[in-house]
Amino acid sequence: MAGKRKIPKNLSDREMMTAAARSAPAAARETAQAQAQTPTAREEFYRGFLPEKTAQRIGELLLAVKMEYYRDEIVDFGIEVRKDGRNIVLVTVPKKTQERI
Repeated sequence: MAGKRKIPKNLSDREMMTAAARSAPAAARETAQAQAQTPTAREEFYRGFLPEKTAQRIGELLLAVKMEYYRDEIVDFGIEVRKDGRNIVLVTVPKKTQERI
């Protein structure tokens, strides 16, 4: 919870409904942010197959590939993940860019 909230006393029904309507979007926003920040059980399950050391190494290699694309003046590129038999292959593909006029 975000913290203690003081509950106003002796409000009319109309005042209570107005206050509830104002606080409902804020409460929904807080809940949505909390859900977005916590990974789901499925994400945690899949992440368990990739050790931290391996994830760091993949990140380092992707940075090196990004720098190579940057040297060739290609700013955006995508990463495709493929399964090749018992191997998992990451393939980088430059994204098509529109011609600037």
